Amino acid sequence: MLDKSNLKNVFLICCLLVTTSSFAQKRNNLQLVGFGYDQWSNDDYTKDVGEFLESVGRFTYIAGYERLIGDRLALGLTYHFIIPSVDNTFYDFQSYRPLRNLPSTYSNTYYSFSGFNIGYDSKYYFQEFDEDGANGFYIGCNYQYSTITESGIVNYDYNTSQTMLPRNTYNIHRLGIKTGFTISDDISQQFGIGLFYNMPSSNKDLTWVSPVGVNNISFNISWVVGIPF
Repeated sequence: MLDKSNLKNVFLICCLLVTTSSFAQKRNNLQLVGFGYDQWSNDDYTKDVGEFLESVGRFTYIAGYERLIGDRLALGLTYHFIIPSVDNTFYDFQSYRPLRNLPSTYSNTYYSFSGFNIGYDSKYYFQEFDEDGANGFYIGCNYQYSTITESGIVNYDYNTSQTMLPRNTYNIHRLGIKTGFTISDDISQQFGIGLFYNMPSSNKDLTWVSPVGVNNISFNISWVVGIPF
């Protein structure tokens, strides 16, 4: 028959086993690298250069952190760096007028674009988490806050001089839904597709005539690789 001392030892061993088992389950996911495509931009403003700029800002690098909550819920933060088109070089547009008050003596404009998104994600998994973390299909919702910066240089006919234009920076609030699946082992791979409703903020400079417009609804797809721990 066990005495009080032995019962205490058995209780401590049980607690240790439960604690060890809990810590063994991977509850975090450090998302190191990923790629995404997002059809948020359009060419509504300047049809003469729209075909050339159709895919500006649609590809992103992705990194982030995700935490598993309970048996099926995951919450995370992500950073999306918008990949500049053609190594972020300027583009020569003969007919593009970036400012409404630009003198008519200009000959061409060189346009540049950059930006990033900061996002919050929540996912519900149809399958309970296991010791490797999240595995299986999920549905979820997300929010992103985007910052877009446009700049340009104008060439003038009469004295062959160049003028650097003031930068135009504006933000976009984005609400989205998504679905996809995750595979977790020593590394994790997460695939997702979704839709965003895009709401540009009112801080956009109205003197700028941007060749990059914002679609109200946009399709997106992503692939992210991480380390679960």
